[in-house]
Amino acid sequence: MISEAGSSNLRIGEVAERAAVGPPTIYYYFASREALIAAAQAQRLVDYINLDLPYIEKIQAALETRDAEAYKAAATKLDPTYWGSGATQVSWQILEILADLRRNDAMRDEVGELVRDTLKQRADLFKMTQEVGWADGTIDPMAWIIYLFGVALGQVLGDLHPDLKVNPEVGEELRSRMHGSAFTSLGGAPAFAEVPEKS
Repeated sequence: MISEAGSSNLRIGEVAERAAVGPPTIYYYFASREALIAAAQAQRLVDYINLDLPYIEKIQAALETRDAEAYKAAATKLDPTYWGSGATQVSWQILEILADLRRNDAMRDEVGELVRDTLKQRADLFKMTQEVGWADGTIDPMAWIIYLFGVALGQVLGDLHPDLKVNPEVGEELRSRMHGSAFTSLGGAPAFAEVPEKS
């Protein structure tokens, strides 16, 4: 319901009606409308972050077996989850979720732990990529993942004003330069020629 009309338009009565329960049942589980919104937004945030999970799992399997072809295929399919045509809409949704969570200290702390754990999984994968020699070993994995998500969220600026929209070809070139040898496992424009084949 939040994704349909926004959290500011969410009414407990409508939630109860859709769930086929009375409003007291909603209040039994959530102390307030804000607590309900925070819990729903927390789940949405984790769901959005995990859109890339099928590709992450394939990348991990490829790293474990040192299968460069499977690695390349999974990384190439992962890229659109961050930079594809639907990525800007997902970024807007994530920003709206973060705004709601900011208003609820307890939920923010809980979600912060979930997000940390989710991003840590990706950082561990980047570290594994470094260990097999497919990424620059001097880069802090968690800092890289946080930076990546920040850049992906920044795509929304192009929706604010036409002068802030980055030409797709220029964006691809910038991502390619940004990633260089550092970003070979989690999307972007990796230098796959440098990825050693399985021996």
